[in-house]
Amino acid sequence: LAQAREKLNIKDMETRAIELAMAELEAANGEMRRRFAPALEKKTAEIFEYLTGGSFGIVEIRSAQMDVFVREEEAAQARDVISLSQGTMDELYLSMRLAMSDLLSRDAEIPLILDDALVNFDDERMARAIDYLKELAKSRQVVVFTCQKREAEYVGNDDEINVVSL
Repeated sequence: LAQAREKLNIKDMETRAIELAMAELEAANGEMRRRFAPALEKKTAEIFEYLTGGSFGIVEIRSAQMDVFVREEEAAQARDVISLSQGTMDELYLSMRLAMSDLLSRDAEIPLILDDALVNFDDERMARAIDYLKELAKSRQVVVFTCQKREAEYVGNDDEINVVSL
């Protein structure tokens, strides 16, 4: 009985230690989100507004699960990502990836590699995305893999960005 109680006490202490560690990790995660989310929202919104030709200028990241909502303007109703077209949703996610890449790799010349990231973009938005990537390519290597030829045709002989059509 004494041994069983001792084992139970040890398990109780381990459980309390794990609960304390989880609480601390959740607090640290919340703090990181509070610090990172505003910068991510701002940078994502800048890129998304450019890619959509000004259609959407506001990106909001809500909750611990990083739920994303967009608005055309301040007074507009926030729209859940699921309500967007597939192409616009892909533009948003590309904007978020580019924003994260920018925020996480500041002052580092880390290559950017994209695989079929523009497949659901219409021609006009694909052109804007390529133009944006060309600007990025001035400070880092950019490689775009694609199953389509239009991206390579749009880039032409421009050496700033590498487009590989497969």
